Amino acid sequence: MADLKRVYNICKFLQNEIQNPSSEDIEVDSLEVAVQCIQTAYGIDLNDEQFKNMDIDSNNNNEEKKEVRSEEEIQFENRFVEYNLILKKQGAYKGLEEGTQEWEEREQLLRSKLKDIEKQKREKTAEQKKAEGNVKLQNHQFNEAIDLYSQAIELNPNNAIYYSNRAAAYSHLKQYKKALEDCKKSIKIDPQYSKAWSRLGLAYYNLNDFEQSVVAYKKAVDLVPDSKLFKEGLKIAENKLKETEEEEAKSNNANANNPAPGGFDFSSLLSNPAVQNLVNNLKGNQQPQQPNQGDQPQQQPQQPDFSSFANMFGGNGGGPNLSNILNDPNIMNVAQNMMQNPAFSDILQNPAVMNMAENMMQNPGALNNLVNNIGGGAANNNQQNDQQNNQSQE
Repeated sequence: MADLKRVYNICKFLQNEIQNPSSEDIEVDSLEVAVQCIQTAYGIDLNDEQFKNMDIDSNNNNEEKKEVRSEEEIQFENRFVEYNLILKKQGAYKGLEEGTQEWEEREQLLRSKLKDIEKQKREKTAEQKKAEGNVKLQNHQFNEAIDLYSQAIELNPNNAIYYSNRAAAYSHLKQYKKALEDCKKSIKIDPQYSKAWSRLGLAYYNLNDFEQSVVAYKKAVDLVPDSKLFKEGLKIAENKLKETEEEEAKSNNANANNPAPGGFDFSSLLSNPAVQNLVNNLKGNQQPQQPNQGDQPQQQPQQPDFSSFANMFGGNGGGPNLSNILNDPNIMNVAQNMMQNPAFSDILQNPAVMNMAENMMQNPGALNNLVNNIGGGAANNNQQNDQQNNQSQE
């Protein structure tokens, strides 16, 4: 048998040389004759399936495949060896000769039986962990619930309920991204599981993705049309989506109808803390405030006349009058106060202020708009704050 196996592999090697010659000097025709003669002399056929087990390369590949096993598979085989020995003593192989096909079939059957037994045991334990997790969830012990659901998943990773329940616990802890991922895993296992879709909608809602929230809730309602909970979730998500779309549309219309001069956004600029500090420097003398020693009202700092600023900066639509600016005592006073303020150098280095200065140099109209904002912006902001305060008190 060993010699026949050697002959088979020699023929196979020569056959490979015929198909893919390793050298140009090889006489392919001679090799073909040699292969035919050897096969005839030894009674073998390279195309016959009964000789395939003689293939050295095939056997080596099979050995390599057997060696590539996970740690879990190795542990199972160790358990099966012990299990198989017990069954042998109990007569599980009675009447069978070891090494025969019938013996191997019986062994494979017993191996499958052990796998089923262990699977049922894991599933039972996983259900116990899930039940314990449900109790923790009801008692608002969310971290403990997550730990128990995770143990259940490790025992049985193909159960959609475990992922969905863990997603609910994550949502209670406001860990919405983790809840989102668990809902997706649950749906991948069971696309018809309505609770997973509903909790997916909740996760998307809390992540401010209202469009996807609506999609998920709609799927939950489609699966369980009579669920009031799913319908209510869908309604809330739809209302929020509509609200955000309307707000976005209003914002777009406002920007389209009220463009700032030269495309410069004064509202965002004037809300910048550094620019507000600069505006405060422009609005009055930045003298240190003295503590009030009695009931007398404190003297308010003198305010410069910003109406004259507008004219100097080209309030009539033209360019700024540099001569008037340099000769105006208010301007000189503000400039001196600002230069003496150590924070002024930091203000000038602020990107928003630098951007503003560059825009002013290129757009006189924008400069005029800034002056008008400085002169009248404070009153408008105070009025808006008063309205908001009154509204919150209603």
